[in-house]
Amino acid sequence: MDFFVDENVATVIALSDGSASVYTTSSFGIIGGIGHAAVRKAARRFVTVAARYADAAVPISTHPYPAAGKVRFYFLTYDGLRSVETDAEPIVEGDSSPFIPLYGAGQDVLTELLRTRPKE
Repeated sequence: MDFFVDENVATVIALSDGSASVYTTSSFGIIGGIGHAAVRKAARRFVTVAARYADAAVPISTHPYPAAGKVRFYFLTYDGLRSVETDAEPIVEGDSSPFIPLYGAGQDVLTELLRTRPKE
């Protein structure tokens, strides 16, 4: 899942084995989430929720960031990489968007990854 945080793009990655990471275009990132039970649980849930949306995505061969004001979801399937891009505002505001559950599951992964960081 790629989304904007101010002028930077954040990428949340989750795999069915519970692996999860977050990367940003501002050089911030967290890897190794699989070592934390809460991250594994959130990652697996994100993958489960994502499976319901894979058919709405189209096959792609490039990996563009989302356009301004958009959220892009990627799905790595047995048939290759698929993607769907949608407006961010209805999702973030909790308005009417079919992608709210998917975005929420991705945000849960991000939250659990952030909780693994040492306290400063």
